[in-house]
Amino acid sequence: MNVEIGKKSLVLTSIIFFALLLMSLYTSQIAQTSVYAQGQVTNMRELIESLNQRANRDGNFTFTLQLQTPFVGERETIIRIPANDGETNFERTIASIAEDHVCFQDRNGQYQSVRCTPFSNIAEVAYQP
Repeated sequence: MNVEIGKKSLVLTSIIFFALLLMSLYTSQIAQTSVYAQGQVTNMRELIESLNQRANRDGNFTFTLQLQTPFVGERETIIRIPANDGETNFERTIASIAEDHVCFQDRNGQYQSVRCTPFSNIAEVAYQP
């Protein structure tokens, strides 16, 4: 008799677990669909590309990237795009955007450099919608 109750309990527990699993999968699919339906970007590359395009169209728009680890030899972790300092002739733009990293082009007077960072090093992207 106890074995029969144990089997019924195991079957009931399995059914409940399966039902919860199906509900969680269904809920996550609905949430994902609503994000895509709103036209929002789906990855870091798309986000940075869209913000860079907006900055190129609107001279007053800037956005910032917060790096987890600064570039080698520097302490700066906040990258503002575009950056333009008329006093020191410093200018920063995005040089390129790849599948897994972004490269920045810095110009300071007659000197120019390109530095890249993987998307995994970007802790935050801040901008005004």
